[in-house]
Amino acid sequence: MQQDELEFFASCLAGLEAPLADELKSLGIRSVRPLGGGVAFFCDVRHALKACLWSRLASRIMLVVGRVDARMADLLFEDALELPWEDVVAPGASIAVSAHGMNDELRNTRFTALKVKDAVCDRLREARGERPDVDAECPDAAIDVRVREKRATISLDLSGASLYRRTYLAPDDGAEAPLECALAAGLLALAGWDGRARAGAACVDAACGDGAVVVEAAAAACDLAPGLTRERWGFFGWAQSSPAIWNELIAQADDRFEAGLAAACASDALDAPASARPDLDVVRFAGLSASSPAIARARGRAKRAGLRQAVSIEPGGAEEAGALME
Repeated sequence: MQQDELEFFASCLAGLEAPLADELKSLGIRSVRPLGGGVAFFCDVRHALKACLWSRLASRIMLVVGRVDARMADLLFEDALELPWEDVVAPGASIAVSAHGMNDELRNTRFTALKVKDAVCDRLREARGERPDVDAECPDAAIDVRVREKRATISLDLSGASLYRRTYLAPDDGAEAPLECALAAGLLALAGWDGRARAGAACVDAACGDGAVVVEAAAAACDLAPGLTRERWGFFGWAQSSPAIWNELIAQADDRFEAGLAAACASDALDAPASARPDLDVVRFAGLSASSPAIARARGRAKRAGLRQAVSIEPGGAEEAGALME
């Protein structure tokens, strides 16, 4: 498996395929093709890791390991066994396999996952002399099997948890919170927010709820990589991942955020405590809400994102929005 010819698939919400393709191109990935539910693309390891770090619109980044015969369970096993798993799963990494989709012969997704898991374990035992540990709850390498008619696509999930689960979300945020972040990022992309933000535009949400739109708008304007503070990734279990490249990308993202935040804030805002309220006379990103609990949650999200100096969440509604924008 040549590192400069790796195939990936970035999944996303329906309707965001074209903006996601544009986003991947902006990251330096040239070979992209929008499909239903996501974007197929080809790149090297560096750009794959960069997509994980920077994509605001992708739900997951998947490395396509191979496409196999799924007409029968034995054929699925045999083809999966032929895939170069020693080049995919890192030594010592635990694995888990999940399956989706059925056909006339493969009607049970657990059975499908079991056949592929056996193939992966057998291949790695032959290549390395030992089988990998299986951890269904928190694997280092999560393998995905998608059955469609007579074929199955087998991939490695480089994301781990969904990329829509931003690190600024609180542990007690509900299951719908990542979708809220995804919808906010999608709305901003479709509105051309990146270009507007570079031109110095402001974002005021007169009914901000828990602040997803405002925080996502500020994060993009301040050049904050969505994955900058994420601690666990699916590519930690990928044999071809490079810690050196990843550390370099993180350092670059740190520098970009520091510069972006400084450019978006008042000159003295960065010297103020993180808990200090931003200056309403100069703040560019503001939300209004009539709910005290929602205001607290939105302010908490902005603070956890490292954007409290740039984002103002205030009591009020549409009638106060005009005064805030003056």
